[in-house]
Amino acid sequence: MAEIGSTMYDTIRDYLNELAAHPNGTEMECRTHFDNFFKKSVPPHLAKRNITAIQEGRHSGIDVEGTPDFFVYEDYGSLFKKLVGFIECKKPAYKLEKLIESEQIKKYAKTCENIIITNYHRFILLQKGKKEHDIELASDQNSILYVT
Repeated sequence: MAEIGSTMYDTIRDYLNELAAHPNGTEMECRTHFDNFFKKSVPPHLAKRNITAIQEGRHSGIDVEGTPDFFVYEDYGSLFKKLVGFIECKKPAYKLEKLIESEQIKKYAKTCENIIITNYHRFILLQKGKKEHDIELASDQNSILYVT
């Protein structure tokens, strides 16, 4: 179990409460809650790098097979914006293990080496095709569980 500050605790609790209000929510229904959670929970060292997640980068100008749900950029508002990752979201009941080795993720990995896959409760960071972090937010809103 990880120690977190009270502000982050409140952010996680609020996010989980929003998800709990839609227990059978679809991928699209949960996306705004996730987007808000992401914006509120960017750690200070990433905030200094101006990390921004943009929903569905259809107009991103980046050639990628398929369309990840979020494109993650560094310095998005500048001339020097840099793609640093993708986030692929699935509905809350989705088993993420099925997605790790999927053709969809392999296609994304051809464009970017950092991919987060999520079912809104669990977050798996893939770097260069390997699972680096696997974090699950507890459903009881009292802690963060680290799976691996």
